[in-house]
Amino acid sequence: MLRIHCHSAAFLAPVIGSVLLVACSSDTATVLDPACPTVALVADAAHLTRFGPETLSTPANVMAIAELRMVDGTCAYRDDGVDIQFDLAVLAERGPALTVDRLPLSYFVSVTSPDRMVLEWQSFETEVRFENGVRTAGSQEALEQWIPLTDVQAGPNHAVLVGFRLSRAELAFNREGRSR
Repeated sequence: MLRIHCHSAAFLAPVIGSVLLVACSSDTATVLDPACPTVALVADAAHLTRFGPETLSTPANVMAIAELRMVDGTCAYRDDGVDIQFDLAVLAERGPALTVDRLPLSYFVSVTSPDRMVLEWQSFETEVRFENGVRTAGSQEALEQWIPLTDVQAGPNHAVLVGFRLSRAELAFNREGRSR
């Protein structure tokens, strides 16, 4: 950092002033894009314990335990909004009550405004396959979310939230702290 003390550099004022005027009058100004909006997992919906048809919440009745993880993401601003691209990992562990090799899962992606109101909500389907009797499996989802903005400087104040679509019982199980 350059510091000039006024009492010792008074003779430099005309030179420094000229340099600053030339630097400020340049035709090539660099404008930086704002930071990317937050992309995050909803804490209560990032884990899923899927139970079998019986109403018991016991280890023997667990079909699968699944988890969402954010992998990577970028964003690019345009004059009318921001395009967000991110990868979502869906990981699952087979439970004793799962009788098939496929586990269909639903998750959501929502966009919230700066005051945390939901502006958009979409549901997506994926499937985890437990091929050849493996106990753990997963998939990776490449997602893209467009957020229209009248002022791109407001972009960082928006959020993209992701979570599993849970039944009331699954959500209660998570909130009781019994999921992983």
